[in-house]
Amino acid sequence: MDLVVWLVILGIANSATALFKLSTPEIIKQDGYPVETHEIITSDGYEITFFRIPTSPKFEVDNKTKPVVLAVHGFISSSDVWILSGPDNSLAYNLADAGFDVWLSNARGNSYGLKNNKILFGRLSPRFWDFSWNEIANIDLPAQIDYILEKTGQPALHYIGHSQGTTSYCALLSDQPEYNEKILTGSLLSPVVFMDNMDSPFAPLLPLIGNAPAISALIGNFEFLPQTNFLALFGSVACREKSITNAICSNVIFLAAGFDPGNLNYTLVPKITATHPAGSSTGQFLHYIQNYISGGFNHYDYGFIKNRLKYGSKDPPAYNLSNIKVPTSLYYGNNDYLSSQIDVQRLASELSNVREVHEIDVPTWNHFDFVWAINVKEKVNIPVLNSLASFIDQQNN
Repeated sequence: MDLVVWLVILGIANSATALFKLSTPEIIKQDGYPVETHEIITSDGYEITFFRIPTSPKFEVDNKTKPVVLAVHGFISSSDVWILSGPDNSLAYNLADAGFDVWLSNARGNSYGLKNNKILFGRLSPRFWDFSWNEIANIDLPAQIDYILEKTGQPALHYIGHSQGTTSYCALLSDQPEYNEKILTGSLLSPVVFMDNMDSPFAPLLPLIGNAPAISALIGNFEFLPQTNFLALFGSVACREKSITNAICSNVIFLAAGFDPGNLNYTLVPKITATHPAGSSTGQFLHYIQNYISGGFNHYDYGFIKNRLKYGSKDPPAYNLSNIKVPTSLYYGNNDYLSSQIDVQRLASELSNVREVHEIDVPTWNHFDFVWAINVKEKVNIPVLNSLASFIDQQNN
C-alpha cells in the first residue's frame, strides 16, 4: 500500500514540477544565501559549471578565513541535491551556517555539464557520452579541486560525497594519490564501492546486461536514461522534461535504491521530480554493473582487445585502495539497497585511515534519505558537522 500511495503522490507531484524550474544558484538566492557561479573546462573539453556558497546570512561579520568543503553528488544527480531540503535541513546550508566555505560540485553529463568544446554536435554525439565515473573521478574532480584551492588560497579542503560521489573519491585517491595532500577529510554518505551484497530488486537483472555484449553494445554511449540507441534522443528528453515519463524515471530511481515512506519528505517530491534524473552516461551505469558482477572495485572493462591496449592486460586493473590516506568517515543505513552494511565494512577494512563507521539509527534508512529525509539534519547533517568540528579542533590543538 505504501508503494501505491507513493506512485499516486509522485504522479500528482509531477504535474507540479512545471512550477519548479529553478537552477542551483536561483534556489540558493531564493533561500537567502549568497552564491557564486564558477566554470571550468576539463582537459578533454567538458564545460562544467559548479557553485559556491561563500558565507551565511547568519554571520554579521564574516572576514575570517574559512575551512573549505566540496560536496559531490551521486549518480544521475547534480548540485541541486544538496539544497532541495531548504535552509533549515539542507547540508549545504548547514555547512555554511557552521562557518564553512561551501562548494557544490557537478559532473560531466548532468544538467550543468552538457557542453564539450572538442566534440562536434556536443551531447548529440555518442562521443560526448563515452565516459564512466572513472573520468569523473580522474578528470572532473581534480580540475574542480585544483580550481577551488587556487581561488580560496587554501592548501586542502574537506570532501563530502554521496553515492557516486563516494565512488569517485575512492577512484581518484586510488589512481592519483597526490590528492591525499589536497583533501583533509572524507565524509562518505552511502558508500558505493563494493557492491557484492547490493539488495536492489533490479540486481538479478544486472548480470544479464553486463554479461551480454550485444545488450551492452545496444546500450552504447548515450545519456542514461534511456537504454537503447533508438530511443536515446527522444527518451532522454522525455525523462528530463516535466512529463509523466519523468515521474516514471523518478519512480525507478526510488525502487532501485530503497523506498522509505516514513522518512521521505513528501513536500520535496515536486522538486525531486523536476531536477532528477539530472543526466549521466550509460557508461557510468555499466561500470557499476561490471563491479557488481566482478565483486571488486575495478577500472572500466572495455573488453579483451581494448583492455590490452589501454591497460596492458586482458582484465581491467583494480583500483588501489591502499593509496587512500585521507582520514575518512563512512555513513550507512540498513535499508539502503545500493550500499549494504557488509560492503561498507569491507570498504572500511581496506582503507588505512578510517575515522568512524557510522550507522544511521533508523532501521528503514535508505539511499536517498541521506539527502532528502525529513529528519536528515538530525541523522546525517549534524553528525557530519560534529565530525568535521572534531577534526578541526584536533588540528588546532
